[in-house]
Amino acid sequence: MRIEAVYWLEQGKRDLESARKILDIGIYYVSAFYCHQAVEKVLKAAIMEKKRIVPPQDHNIKRLLFELEENPPQEIVKAVTRINPFYFVSRYPDAAAGLPSEMIDKELAKELVNYAEMVVKWVESYLKK
Repeated sequence: MRIEAVYWLEQGKRDLESARKILDIGIYYVSAFYCHQAVEKVLKAAIMEKKRIVPPQDHNIKRLLFELEENPPQEIVKAVTRINPFYFVSRYPDAAAGLPSEMIDKELAKELVNYAEMVVKWVESYLKK
């Protein structure tokens, strides 16, 4: 694997670990943000490796997924679609229609961590093809 892709993949996996740890200490909106970061980085790693291009400078992980794979598995599309808004919603009151720290609860953060784990595992297996 190209070293740049390795770095992006590894940082994405570390961001996922951060999302888990932050969930455990109860800072749910930050956990949601790190779920998005994890997925964004592993998708960019896969684009670098499989497409041999510089990934788009885009935070829309649904577009990144379809840049990588024309027909991804539906469960991965669902996971990415669910996580996608949290790049903004987890950080900006106007995007969250309130305080992100109050809008994202434990159950939602757990759901997002589970979806992010699913996407990271899928990307790792995709890279082995």
